[in-house]
Amino acid sequence: MFIESKASKIFAIWANIIAKKKKKTAWLVAFKYYLLIALFIAAPIILTVDFIFFKPFLSARIKRQKQQYSGIN
Repeated sequence: MFIESKASKIFAIWANIIAKKKKKTAWLVAFKYYLLIALFIAAPIILTVDFIFFKPFLSARIKRQKQQYSGIN
């Protein structure tokens, strides 16, 4: 849920940047490489740090989010 909550915001930023540019091809290539780096390099590191340092202290919030996303309120 951590990565997914941030992904839509970041995608909207990239989409706005690409939509405003005249030479979209170069920006699409940049986005492709950004996406590969974000998914295969940054995400595992961020998830590991989140799991070690934040998850133990935010268990109540995580439980509420799980209930919200599963439709149980």
